[in-house]
Amino acid sequence: MKHLLISLLFFFNISLFSQNFSFEFQNEFNIDARDYPISSTQENYFVAFSVVDINDNFRTNTHLITCDIDGQIEEVMIYESPNEIISLSCDQILHLPNGEKLLSGIYAENSSPPYHPYIMNITEDGQVNWAKKINSGTVSSVKIELLSDDSILVLLRSSGVSNHYIICKMDLQGNFSNINELGSFQYVPKKISSYDGYFELLFVDGNLMSIDNDLSNINWQRKYYNEIGKEYSRAENGDYIFVSAQVSFPGYMTVYRTDADGNTIWAQYIEAWHGQEQNQISIFDIVDFHFIEEDLNGNIIISANSEGGLFGSLQMVLDADGNYISNYKINTYKNKMRLIDKQNYLVGGFQNTSSYNSSNFVFEKRGLATSYPCDSIYNYSIASGEDMNMTPDEIDLTPFEEFTVEDIDVVMSSGNFEQNEYCDMLLQLDRNPSIQSQVELYPNPSNDRVSILSEKEISNIKIYNALGFLIEETEYSFIDLNDYPRGIYLIQIELDSNQKVIKKMVKN
Repeated sequence: MKHLLISLLFFFNISLFSQNFSFEFQNEFNIDARDYPISSTQENYFVAFSVVDINDNFRTNTHLITCDIDGQIEEVMIYESPNEIISLSCDQILHLPNGEKLLSGIYAENSSPPYHPYIMNITEDGQVNWAKKINSGTVSSVKIELLSDDSILVLLRSSGVSNHYIICKMDLQGNFSNINELGSFQYVPKKISSYDGYFELLFVDGNLMSIDNDLSNINWQRKYYNEIGKEYSRAENGDYIFVSAQVSFPGYMTVYRTDADGNTIWAQYIEAWHGQEQNQISIFDIVDFHFIEEDLNGNIIISANSEGGLFGSLQMVLDADGNYISNYKINTYKNKMRLIDKQNYLVGGFQNTSSYNSSNFVFEKRGLATSYPCDSIYNYSIASGEDMNMTPDEIDLTPFEEFTVEDIDVVMSSGNFEQNEYCDMLLQLDRNPSIQSQVELYPNPSNDRVSILSEKEISNIKIYNALGFLIEETEYSFIDLNDYPRGIYLIQIELDSNQKVIKKMVKN
């Protein structure tokens, strides 16, 4: 039995943390904390930063950072115009089947209007194949997505007076075709999801539509009530799972599930706040969502973004029927998320809330429902939500004739970033035997109550279950196990000396 317990503890350590990483990137530049993209392939993870001269708000160049699957930086490529008055930012990275990448962002002279979107194609080794500025687009950058037929969908705001959206196709050489306008519709597109032969397009106002890959036909349109933030995905059985910030302030979430035809199966209204009292300071005010995703166990993981990213990101975990499981809040700011698969995701964020940052970017790979010791746990309430179905707006596809593109010059050079370990339970473990010996759990194993014995004052205790969920946070020097299921837990004890000790606990 003793050997079995040791084996279980070893397996728990490896399975929970070996695939995750948490790093801080350091540099001497000011980088834009609002529009940086992160992306992934099977072999690498990527971050692209727009470097800013804060004296005149000028985006001087784009740094593309390539990391291996352990999060270690492999190389840094710098892309900029040879003309020093041209500003190039970057806010999307798209990976192509042939190993090439597309980078997109905003092109401007002296960071002044008019602003135009651009798309750049780079080879596997980082060389620039071509770069094109889209003269017919303005203000906001372009959205690009790889469709199921390996063609590239392009979506951008028109530079015409109407400011409507243009939707078209592009090949690998940067040639555009099937150029259409989305009628008189002006809402910002939020998400493009590609399926076999068609794609779905979600707008920030709650409109969702299905369109054939060749842009010849809108298959159907639906609309769901939304006030300020919206996100969705598809479950394994074909159901739709949605989340919406139902009111503008405070922005609480409604999570709901529909069948393939859009009929509501269930809806849950959830509020979350920090501390004992719910007030304007303690609530988590949602303004948008990073993602909603079904994991391999059928649970639903929601990642909510706070006002301007100033309060981090709240992760909420529900089961397939909408019942609450857990929550945790990521305490970095202006976060970006990137789903890798149904088990893992990337998160990039900053240690402070400034619009321009340097030397404090945090890059992490996390399990889809796994928290870190740096996270917080929030109080919550959950109740039945309302049916969110509404009558969809009429949207049609009409040919757009005034579409022009021109080649631009971009040059590449090499750069450098340093990195340090940031927040990982195993990395934070104080391996000093004298510190470890100063803290004990007794009795352990136990079936009702465990006392925490420490020679130093304890300031905080966090309890994690075998799935990595932060399930309780306390300042008391004991843990009541009566409501805990049998199993293995990790206990992080923070001492008033700012040292952290990790202990394993067994509920029998």
